[in-house]
Amino acid sequence: MNKHEALHVFRGGFLLAQKTQLRSPCIRKMMSSRPLSSRVMRETLPLMSVSVLLFHQQLFDLVHSMKSKDPLSVEGWRALISFLKVWYHPSRRVLPWKDIDDAYLVWVSEIFLQQTQADRVIEFFLRFTAKFPTVGRLAEASFEEALPYFKGLGYYSRLRRMLVTAEIVVREYDGKFPDEVEVLKKLPGIGEYTARAIASFAYGQKVIAPDTNVARVLWRFFRKKDDKDYKDDKDYKELGKKWVMDRLEFFDKNYPIDLNLNQVLMDFGSQICLAKAPRCEGCPLVTKCEYGRVGSWQLGVGRRGKEQSEIGKRKTRSLRRYQKVVVGILIQDKRVLVSRRKADQSYAGLLEFPGGKVEAGEDERGALQREFREEVGVEVSVRPPFEKMLVEKGKRVLSFHRCRILTGEPRGLEDQEVFWMNQSDLDSKQFLPANKGVIEELKASRL
Repeated sequence: MNKHEALHVFRGGFLLAQKTQLRSPCIRKMMSSRPLSSRVMRETLPLMSVSVLLFHQQLFDLVHSMKSKDPLSVEGWRALISFLKVWYHPSRRVLPWKDIDDAYLVWVSEIFLQQTQADRVIEFFLRFTAKFPTVGRLAEASFEEALPYFKGLGYYSRLRRMLVTAEIVVREYDGKFPDEVEVLKKLPGIGEYTARAIASFAYGQKVIAPDTNVARVLWRFFRKKDDKDYKDDKDYKELGKKWVMDRLEFFDKNYPIDLNLNQVLMDFGSQICLAKAPRCEGCPLVTKCEYGRVGSWQLGVGRRGKEQSEIGKRKTRSLRRYQKVVVGILIQDKRVLVSRRKADQSYAGLLEFPGGKVEAGEDERGALQREFREEVGVEVSVRPPFEKMLVEKGKRVLSFHRCRILTGEPRGLEDQEVFWMNQSDLDSKQFLPANKGVIEELKASRL
């Protein structure tokens, strides 16, 4: 029995053991540093496949070869791939953009997946590609025509760049996306990862595509004990991606010819090696993975301790007494859209930025989009908050967001007075007191 065959048997035995509650002690013994004892064999023989027990020594050699190898040795890399091959086929995710070789559809899926989870993208992908099935059809569309099929994904600058890219592909590449990574990177909205994803998924090139999941799995598995410990999720993502980017040559050179490794790593990262709650306890790689071996997963991303978590919970509970209010900063040609408070409102006559209360069942983005639609008559895209402010008087939490007009022209609705004001002419005395900090940043043109 060769090592690859042994792994397949191990997979079957491991699943059988889970069903028969034999992970303790049998499976732990199989993953230990010693061969199975005759006592364990006698106890488990009636329930376990004889073949699982007989191949133990071959599996032992393969599993523990990874511990003695250099983190980025070819041998350790191949052993990791062998494990992933066994794991993948029974566990692969079924998504509408997988296993297709149409570069246009791969490109659409990758752009949609930026800043958006896969489960949310499915509906948008199917609807968008039904309306625009080819890059030529998309190149003919205006922003207004395409917007209804993109609306809800957020980050609408992605759609604008997609339309420009579609026109370039039709005009300069005869309607076919280039197959070279460096050429793809010259197209608007296509960076290193997206270019490599198109080359890998659409054209079958053996290049690593370091998205967040891929980078996280590889960095966690191969990182050394003296690597810098991450302090928060942002730092973790940057470190993992940089680590992989610095080693692209190794990963490309040793990319397996019989496996779409990028897809396997993405699935493994989204199902097992999760960012904030990795399922290390059930992962067959846990004793070989540096992240799993040192027990980092028990503390979670950023090594948050119990004391920090409890503080966070208490703070969240205390903020529930406050009303959430969203505020939109809409800047166009160095002018800011403002509104004047009505005579029957507190602080009557003072200026403020458009916005309002977050209603039950709404999130901040949806509430702000509703407020602009109802009071100003425009559809806007909403960025994540750049500032949050606690106002004790009135018990409010203000959330400030940059916005951008998608469709429509601003006009006052429901007796609401709105108008544009130059950033340089802003006077904090005219505005609500809570807006003072944002006014200073606007006057300094930092927003």
